[in-house]
Amino acid sequence: MGYTHYWRISSATDWQKTWPQLVLDARLIIEAADVPLTKYGTKSGREGEPEISDQAIYLNGDYKSHESFILEPETTKFSFCKTARKQYDIVVSSILLRASQLAGTAISVSSDGTWDRDWKPAQRLVKELWPEEEIRRPWGEEDE
Repeated sequence: MGYTHYWRISSATDWQKTWPQLVLDARLIIEAADVPLTKYGTKSGREGEPEISDQAIYLNGDYKSHESFILEPETTKFSFCKTARKQYDIVVSSILLRASQLAGTAISVSSDGTWDRDWKPAQRLVKELWPEEEIRRPWGEEDE
């Protein structure tokens, strides 16, 4: 077990329409977060640059890695990423939040984290980048 974010793509067609904008926005998130990233996390550190492309968003924390975050345009499967609240968590949660804003019901997102505490950094970052956009929790009921 570990601190994990979960998502499922429910509409491949709607998700694919959203993908080009999400790729552009993920690049902005990464730049604004200013967190050292790599593609593959290893105990020895950097293994390639993060991939932010038409094919995938694929990243991990550099030197403070856990599981790789892999988001793809051609999938409808259930996916998850354990970040263990490491430094790159803000990038993962911000990209998932932005994906939810752009894709609406085409993606369902949930998390072991609480909206009012753990997701605050992502909320602030997304609001800073897109101040006119409404920030809504991408999953069900209020935190307990």
